[in-house]
Amino acid sequence: MFFQSEDQTAASRQILVTAVETGSPADGVLRVSDVILGVAGQPFADDVRKSLARATTAAEEESGVLRLIRWREGQSSNVELKLPVLGAYSETAPYNCPKSKAIFEQGCRLIAKQGLKDVDIPIDLNALALLASGNKEYHPMLADYARKVAASLHPGDRQVGEVPAVLRQQGCHSLWRSPTGRRRQCAR
Repeated sequence: MFFQSEDQTAASRQILVTAVETGSPADGVLRVSDVILGVAGQPFADDVRKSLARATTAAEEESGVLRLIRWREGQSSNVELKLPVLGAYSETAPYNCPKSKAIFEQGCRLIAKQGLKDVDIPIDLNALALLASGNKEYHPMLADYARKVAASLHPGDRQVGEVPAVLRQQGCHSLWRSPTGRRRQCAR
């Protein structure tokens, strides 16, 4: 039996671009089917994933410029991506690390922009990230999502009447009652 210590892509020396996100640093510089051959004017010499990660980290620490060798339609050229300067990771990363915090906050903003649409495990994890952020701006979105989750778990449940003042003081926004009337839930 043959065992491999790393993925098969560890031996790869180029990256095929399969998608370019609109508004990303690559937008307008890279296209689908471009091939990235190297960084900082040098072809990839080892695991391409690690080389690109090191170059990206260095660009985020210093100038914000990621220099790539791009192959397109039979021609190689040097191109630059403009990345946000985030500084270096702290010794305690991800704890007490401004760069980790900035990346997490950027991710939360993207999640919030996309919304918490369908009840699904990946969306549940996104909701947990927003909750973990402690940002109160996300609370209405999270409350709406919690109601969707509750309704999906108990499809016969329905929202009922006015929330009593004592429950509103505790942060309850709406009450839900099961079809049998035995279960009452408070959405916060």
